[in-house]
Amino acid sequence: GTGVSTVAVNLAVALAQIWQVEVPLVDLALESGQDALMLDIKTRYTLAELSQQDPQTIEEELLDGYLVRHESGVRVLAAPPSPEQAGLVTPTFVSTLLPMLKPRFEYVVIDTASTFNEVTLAALDASDFIVVVLTPELAALRAATATLDVFTSLGYPQEKQVPVLNWTFPRGGLPQKNVEAALGIPLRAVIPYERELFVEAINRGVPPVLSHPTAAASRVLIRLAYELSKEEMREQEPESPSPMWLQAQGR
Repeated sequence: GTGVSTVAVNLAVALAQIWQVEVPLVDLALESGQDALMLDIKTRYTLAELSQQDPQTIEEELLDGYLVRHESGVRVLAAPPSPEQAGLVTPTFVSTLLPMLKPRFEYVVIDTASTFNEVTLAALDASDFIVVVLTPELAALRAATATLDVFTSLGYPQEKQVPVLNWTFPRGGLPQKNVEAALGIPLRAVIPYERELFVEAINRGVPPVLSHPTAAASRVLIRLAYELSKEEMREQEPESPSPMWLQAQGR
């Protein structure tokens, strides 16, 4: 309910559009994944079917058949269609799958469940950054601080942890300084409240960074995607900068 999938989908689209590359979006919210819905994508095969393949036989051509293309450049690897099939996707499979994707693509975005199950931990271990999405209210703040404590116990460095505050209601939330004091690390981004924008996006299956790239929330998400991009890519201007790259630069 904090907007994790919304942030994951929009970051994947923004990365694809900024750098004009294909970006896999792996939906590991296995029991309730909505990433394909948010992109208005119909999927024939999902992680449930792919996980039943012998890892030794998963070659590039086979994997391509599961990575459904979206016009933005995102390649969706969808969650199982029903909660009953979630158990087919094992931690061992995830630990095998992600190293297959990383050498092929500049960026991979993973949407995880909001629990520390073994599948989620396998994804977190393989990640360069972990975006922790919270809302400015006490229950979410407590959950986020507990999550960061777990990250510390797992030995994840602080620079790997990316807390993002998402305003899902218009007023009355905790002040940003109080949130940062409780977390012990500064927020990397604050997404402003824009209820109509995100409701429309989900109903239409068009992420805000595509439909309304100049909206305040979209600008924050685009900038966050740029800041999480590879340093070597940020250090030089592309030969033909994309409109979203220019926007990320404030041009």
